[in-house]
Amino acid sequence: MDQDAARVTTAGPRSTGGLAVVTGAASGIGAATMRLFRARGWDVLGIDRQAGEGIVSGDITDADSLAAAAATLDERQVDALVLAAGIWDQADDRYSVVSLETWERTWSVNVTGTMLSLRAFAPLMGPGGSVVTIASMAAISGMPRRDAYTASKGAVEALSRAWAVDLIRDGIRVNCLAPGVVATPMVERVGDRDAERLPLGRAATPEEVAGVAVALAGPELGYLNGTTIPVDGGLTATSGLVPVGPRRARAPR
Repeated sequence: MDQDAARVTTAGPRSTGGLAVVTGAASGIGAATMRLFRARGWDVLGIDRQAGEGIVSGDITDADSLAAAAATLDERQVDALVLAAGIWDQADDRYSVVSLETWERTWSVNVTGTMLSLRAFAPLMGPGGSVVTIASMAAISGMPRRDAYTASKGAVEALSRAWAVDLIRDGIRVNCLAPGVVATPMVERVGDRDAERLPLGRAATPEEVAGVAVALAGPELGYLNGTTIPVDGGLTATSGLVPVGPRRARAPR
């Protein structure tokens, strides 16, 4: 683990934003969230299997690895925790064909890894802290041939509600995001034609999801607790009986 690099990122006086920890920080939603926190004056510790600038190498399914990552903070208070690490192998994982290996791996990362990450960093949080979990639109509306992924993200949403009523006793809020189709490596098989069928006519950018995650860490949304927020451009609001197509909305510049 590159502990020195992490300490450089989080050392020094407390920034105006505070200290955020982001899992899955090397790519996708996690990377976008880390960049946006930094742009808004936060200190950030990223955790991912791949170390990098401000990112320590850590396995969220391994409690000892997470404890080592937490130790790099030297007991500094964590103000925001965004649990963005997750997997989706995009294979047909319906109950009749899914391998036990795929099922267990999906749950190990998406559910157990999320729980272990909270266990590692919640003790460093105090009143006013904010935890953001990342579920999926699959936790709200069914996805065929995605049993392992859908079930794991449904568990993340349910855990988030349980944590919201548990951790609020310590002044820590917990909210859940349910992204739809996001232009990340994890959903790279979604082509332009499929994206054009979405209500906004395109996939979300990781930065658009990150914007909601970072906003939840601030005081302006301080009364939100135990919520699941779809960040899907209206996808879960549609009915399969009503065709939708591209609209005039454009990706932000």
